[in-house]
Amino acid sequence: MGALVLWAGQAEAQAPQRSEVEIKSLIQKGDEQLQEITEAHCREALAEYEAALKIDPENYEANWKASRACCLILDLKTAGLIEEKEEYKPLLKEWGEKAERHAEAAYARNPKGLEALTWYNSSYGYHASSMGILQAILKGAGGKLKKLAHELIEVDDTHNDALGYRMLGRFHLSAPFPVGSKTKAVEYFEKAVEKAPGSLFNHYWLGEAYRTKGKSEQARREFQFVLDHPPSENEKHFSRATQAAAQRRLRE
Repeated sequence: MGALVLWAGQAEAQAPQRSEVEIKSLIQKGDEQLQEITEAHCREALAEYEAALKIDPENYEANWKASRACCLILDLKTAGLIEEKEEYKPLLKEWGEKAERHAEAAYARNPKGLEALTWYNSSYGYHASSMGILQAILKGAGGKLKKLAHELIEVDDTHNDALGYRMLGRFHLSAPFPVGSKTKAVEYFEKAVEKAPGSLFNHYWLGEAYRTKGKSEQARREFQFVLDHPPSENEKHFSRATQAAAQRRLRE
């Protein structure tokens, strides 16, 4: 009887260890899929992360990586939402909602976590875009978006090509006055370029902000930069669309 109790105690102690090993293995498999960023690989990666979350639904790493996989799918399908289209809205709702759910779970586990903040910003931006800018503002999305962006900036204002500043810039560029401010959009995009000068996306959006202020020469300079330089590591998977958009602006 004593031996049976001892065995049961050992088995109970080993169970969490087996779970941790299994979770780690599943996350590693997901990471391996993302060595090449295609929609198929992103979906495979997401499946591995979600399998890990079936074992531990609150796992920080599996949640933020699941959110990242969803956001990467949206990057590929919408080219980083360089142009808003009605046909994107179902995708933004489906994948943005799923990405936000995972990011929110990671954020709940560690609200100061750099990865949680990064993908909470990205996923929330995508999901809010499914409503359209006016509906998003009416539902209070602007306040939450700005809050998350400032939290990311506070932790690391250079991370993911200065994502926090770019989020704020895009909000102010899209939102109508007096909620948005084209002047603030320029300021935030200039800060994004300062913090991450190698990001083509930052230069493109700074060019767009300059256009709205009638600064055509400065805008053309930013669009030309997009054509003359390689993309950053974070934007390689959708950089062709950024370059094509810059080319169109230069032809206008």
